[in-house]
Amino acid sequence: PPPPAPPRAQAVGAPRQPMLAPGPQLVSQADPQAATMKQPGTLEEIVELAQARGAAILKSEIILFLRPIRIEVGRIEFSIAPHAPADFSQRLARELRDWTGRPWGVIVSTQPGEPSLAERESASKAAVRAEAERHPLVQAVMEAFPGAVIQAITPPLVAPPAATEDEIPPPEPEDDP
Repeated sequence: PPPPAPPRAQAVGAPRQPMLAPGPQLVSQADPQAATMKQPGTLEEIVELAQARGAAILKSEIILFLRPIRIEVGRIEFSIAPHAPADFSQRLARELRDWTGRPWGVIVSTQPGEPSLAERESASKAAVRAEAERHPLVQAVMEAFPGAVIQAITPPLVAPPAATEDEIPPPEPEDDP
């Protein structure tokens, strides 16, 4: 018998077409209940879906490397942060199709996207650190203990209530020797 014909090339996110020649068939692993599920329309919803489906590696890659430009149900356009796996967009398209029961347009752009979720988190932490470093008490400690470093910043469990001028007790008199 003649050798089977090679599979045809397809665009990322395109629905799989049956092969015309004999040979292995491409079978979608789509969840039969996927069509009735809520369709993700935001980056956070896509991350939640990856988490729910147990796709820890892809979830991490979405957080680290996907810089969104435009996201809507069935379509995601993004740029890729450095060091992303070469097959990231193809795997994302395949999993979104399988998870949602519909083909997704996955477009990788050369336009700069918004920061990735990891980049946003890093920027947020840097802003909190900078704010803490500007606090007068922190500056006093850093001045009193040269070489001291801030190792961790934790928010207070409960914000102290703001005291009004009427609630501030007068200073205690000092004892003169």
